[in-house]
Amino acid sequence: MRNCITNFITNGAQAMPEGGILILGATLDSEPGWVRLTFADQGCGIAAEDLEKIFQPYFTTKEVGIGLGLAITERIIKAHGGEILVASAPGEGNVFTVRLPMEEETA
Repeated sequence: MRNCITNFITNGAQAMPEGGILILGATLDSEPGWVRLTFADQGCGIAAEDLEKIFQPYFTTKEVGIGLGLAITERIIKAHGGEILVASAPGEGNVFTVRLPMEEETA
């Protein structure tokens, strides 16, 4: 999970080359037994046509990088029983929300 958090922070910082505010949050989810982590930046946002591709391996809009960060992050979060949600608007920034169960599911 440390790699996931690092990736969200790095991506948020890279989305704000002129500077800005990156807000990290942690709250109990409205669904009992879940926590919610949020990563909000004031960056350039993600184009609507790219939103459905951002978790695909090797997809990137950056000049540097190979496009594996969000793909790996999504897999790690899903392996922990969680999910990622994203809200973005070009020119207004991004909010990535991670929902995770508070306890591991037992078989």
